[in-house]
Amino acid sequence: MYDNTLRSIADQLAPERTVKCRLRPLCPRFDAECGAIRRNCRRLERRYRRTHDPVHKDAYVTASRNKHDTFDQKKKSYWSEHVQTDGSSPMKLWRSPTALLQQDKQIADVITPTCNDADDFLCCLYEKVKAVRASTEGQQLPTSTTSPADVSLSTLSLCSEEEVRRLIMQSPAKSCARDLIPTFLLKEMVNVLLPYLTAMINTSLREGRLQSSHKHAVVTPLIKTTGLDAKELKNYRPVSNLTFASKLVETVVSLRLVSHLNAHSMMPQLQSAYRRHHSTETALLKVLSDVYAAIDCQHVILLVLLDLSAAFDCVDYDILLRRLYLKFGICGTALEWMSSFLIGRSQQVYYKERLSVKLQLLFGVPQVSVLGPLLFLLYTAELFDVITECGCTGHSYADDTSLHQHISH
Repeated sequence: MYDNTLRSIADQLAPERTVKCRLRPLCPRFDAECGAIRRNCRRLERRYRRTHDPVHKDAYVTASRNKHDTFDQKKKSYWSEHVQTDGSSPMKLWRSPTALLQQDKQIADVITPTCNDADDFLCCLYEKVKAVRASTEGQQLPTSTTSPADVSLSTLSLCSEEEVRRLIMQSPAKSCARDLIPTFLLKEMVNVLLPYLTAMINTSLREGRLQSSHKHAVVTPLIKTTGLDAKELKNYRPVSNLTFASKLVETVVSLRLVSHLNAHSMMPQLQSAYRRHHSTETALLKVLSDVYAAIDCQHVILLVLLDLSAAFDCVDYDILLRRLYLKFGICGTALEWMSSFLIGRSQQVYYKERLSVKLQLLFGVPQVSVLGPLLFLLYTAELFDVITECGCTGHSYADDTSLHQHISH
């Protein structure tokens, strides 16, 4: 109903038509003062080209120099304020030099292969997951040494309109190709759509079921590192784009799941990814602290770095659901919702303005989603039990794990 209603309104107010235009988005530092200076400079340029008067030429040159000086000052002030504002968030802080050096533009410019299409990328993703799972087929799972959880989360508490409004307004104004209306427009019309969105989310939580339209992802292949061969399919990583409504439901569920895990100290203590107050810095400090402590005792350190191939795409649903039930006490309607979130997912690859065929997923969680990374952390939580049994110490950031052991001379 939500999709059909919004689509019919959009078709009435803005029917689909083909247009040709050149999109030139303005810089965020381009304000009204910059616009006035540029208009004045163009006016003086037109007057000089019309009259060829030396006086008019001097006025145009002076205005042009003033324009460049003002734009440079605006640029310096913008980036200085940006760095100071984002100083408390390393993730946001590193985006500033990336945007300033236009590294993101360089990556976009190299994605111009002509020998591949959307179906090729989809086939490559499928074959990679198939190969990884085939390499571990028949391996016996280690016996869990942890006792079953003595607490449970059987239901997901319903949300209020105030909570949904806050989550909508705090969300970034990004849109997916499958969104019926852009996110910025949804925020502007939040008072109209809020009652229905709240009812839709609460119905999903109450029934333990996620709508099928919220489980379809459009995957965009992005090259991993600048300089890699753009014609090689293995040099790309898949980025899943989900609808804003699906991310909104996932956010509500994630808040309730994280609250349950934190209240009972169930989050993996040696995992630094996708958690509040945990980052690559905390992971690095933990490993270096262990290494320095061993060196102070004059011990020899052995460090092993592990990386899982196609980690998020190879998550086994049966193992994950069983682990959620036994280790983290997720049961009842809450477990039914998790099962509905995992089972029945599908994806298509969008490349060269074309969509591939639809692929039904039997494994994996979407990495670029709200709930997927959290479920991956819970899926790999028992890895630390295995590491401890082997007499080693470990620490992880997402799917990257470091093992270290120290012995005396």
